Amino acid sequence: MKKIIALFFIALLIVTHAESQTFIQRGKVRMITTSASSPITPVSGVNVVVGNSVSKPTGKNGLFTMSVTKQFQVNGVAPNDYVLALPTKGKLYEHSKNDLDVVVTTKTQKEADYKRLYAELKKKYRQQTNSLNAYRIECQDKLEMLKETDAEYKMTKAQLDSLQKLYTDYVTNEEKINKELQRITEDLAITDYQTLDSIQRSIYELKCQGEWKSISDLTHEIMRGDAAAFLQEGLYLEKQKQEELRQAQLTKETRFKIMEDAIESFKMQYLNDSVSLFYDILISVCPTSKYLTHAAQFECSYMANYNKAIDYNKRSISLNPSDSLLGVNLNYIGLNYFDQGKNKEALEYYQKALDIRLSEFGEFHLDVARSYNNIGLVYNAIRDYPAAMDYMGHALKILRSLHGDNSRDIASNYNNTGLIYKGQCEYAKALDCYKKSLKIYKKTLGETHEFTAVSYTNMGTIYKLQKKYTHALDCYKKALDIRLLVYGENHPATANSYANVGSVYLAQEKYDEALKFYNIALIGRSVFLGENHKAVIETQKTINKIKAIIGDKIIKNNGKKDDSGN
Repeated sequence: MKKIIALFFIALLIVTHAESQTFIQRGKVRMITTSASSPITPVSGVNVVVGNSVSKPTGKNGLFTMSVTKQFQVNGVAPNDYVLALPTKGKLYEHSKNDLDVVVTTKTQKEADYKRLYAELKKKYRQQTNSLNAYRIECQDKLEMLKETDAEYKMTKAQLDSLQKLYTDYVTNEEKINKELQRITEDLAITDYQTLDSIQRSIYELKCQGEWKSISDLTHEIMRGDAAAFLQEGLYLEKQKQEELRQAQLTKETRFKIMEDAIESFKMQYLNDSVSLFYDILISVCPTSKYLTHAAQFECSYMANYNKAIDYNKRSISLNPSDSLLGVNLNYIGLNYFDQGKNKEALEYYQKALDIRLSEFGEFHLDVARSYNNIGLVYNAIRDYPAAMDYMGHALKILRSLHGDNSRDIASNYNNTGLIYKGQCEYAKALDCYKKSLKIYKKTLGETHEFTAVSYTNMGTIYKLQKKYTHALDCYKKALDIRLLVYGENHPATANSYANVGSVYLAQEKYDEALKFYNIALIGRSVFLGENHKAVIETQKTINKIKAIIGDKIIKNNGKKDDSGN
């Protein structure tokens, strides 16, 4: 028995020693490349950080040596003027006799590349939106020229319906896609071109040009039209021990990256059904916490498929309850319930997310502030205004400590606090919050931004409730002008602004003006929401009410003329 125990401790010591054993790793720090012709530029005077170990400053050729464990990640570089680029950032390395390639860029260069790429991609996105709208109008004109009995009518009608749905997705989800565009640009700005293989280089170049359809076509060709079989083959190759299979061009890692690129390209084209399908395939082949969480976020934000999203979130949690994504999953379950009006369930999961984030990050972290904000919105929905205000106050305190007084998160907090005051009919305090948010948005985003329009709209609503109609009209018209500039005439947000202006004219009993703006709002809402949507039905009811009032006035005026004999 003693012999067995002794052997056990010897084995334990061997394992412990293997885990703590360190190795000397050589490496070279160089600047990022953006094309095949970019020179390889070594960086001197930089310290490489791996765990708690920091290398000595790199020499003239960018070379360094340092102690590492068998597996390690590069956590950063010093001085702070430099940041890690991809693939160095986030990659798990194994100790090797070969030099470690550490790729960096400067913060100034990263910002310049981000601005340039984002401007180009945004311009391309606008062109795609305009082209789609022009094609939609052309198809609509063609349909109007046809009779229902014509052979082409049914096919043209189906084509128009498809284009209409796609265009509606473009304009109603623009803010979400803008965030996706920012994320993509962030990655492109720190991607090292010369470490990419030939396929990844093609995808990188197409992304930089905003050619999302071409990426879809390329990934479809690479996957030979069968995404599930493509991924399964990658998993099979990964399991093989033969050297030739391990060195195959399309390794498991590359195949899954191609799948992710395909999903990304579908998102940018608003092919949401394709995104959902590919996430289903991805999860059926490799149900990791990462993929389940990303799929859940998509189903919630884009598809409003709340039950499916919650199922994905819960499956992600069950796979690894201590995963770093736990707080994200709990928060998204809360959001799914909140969007459905299930406030009790939303509060339960938002609170769980907050507890996890507090234990993981401490009090002063952006995710903690956002959890406080979410809980505050639930309490506002159930009209527990003191609790709502308390949580918004906690969020504001954290945001100020992180960003000062002039960040978009601060402005959003002021808007949410204004909602709470509005619910309590404390209109002066609500207005003060909305004015603060407006000031920040104008400073950080400019006068012609949707968030600025939202603040003007909120202020207009308070002025209308206070019966200060001139001020309300001024705010609503400013919001309308911004949305016409940003979105154009054909957008649901623009239609809402037309309705808001109409509502003030109605309150002022200026019925002809009110009818004019509500009619424009009805056209916009009908196009995007369909004739059976609640907002369309309510707008039509308001129009009928105004017409009835105008009709009664005409009858009364005619009656007065008859009585006077004129």
